[in-house]
Amino acid sequence: PFQSTIYMMPTWVLGAFICKFIHYFFTVSMLVSIFTLSAMSVDRYIAIVHSRKSSSIRVARHALIGVVVIWILSLAMAAPVMHYQNIFQRGENYTFCWEVWPDQSHKKIYVVCTFVFGYVLPLLLISFCYAKVRKLL
Repeated sequence: PFQSTIYMMPTWVLGAFICKFIHYFFTVSMLVSIFTLSAMSVDRYIAIVHSRKSSSIRVARHALIGVVVIWILSLAMAAPVMHYQNIFQRGENYTFCWEVWPDQSHKKIYVVCTFVFGYVLPLLLISFCYAKVRKLL
């Protein structure tokens, strides 16, 4: 509903809180999904490649710790999105929800870090895990 409202309305009508929250929530959701897929790959790797030791490693306590770490890391990594997302007035009748960074070099650093930690490293980790599993099977 939010995305359709954003694209259909010529101006931002949902307020400052929703402006910050929606973009933050989208980023957190993306990161949680990526990190969860990575954790699942590691879990499968341990279960198959290290099957003898897996019963002592794959316990509920470790799963809970993994989930908590995934969420804390995702919430922290997405924090700049919420911080720099703001409402801006353009003219009398136009309000926009934009992400504006005061220093563009900081934005570039954030984008590169998000790309590396949210795409490249998980891709390499997932690829490594499934390559080892495939080699064994």
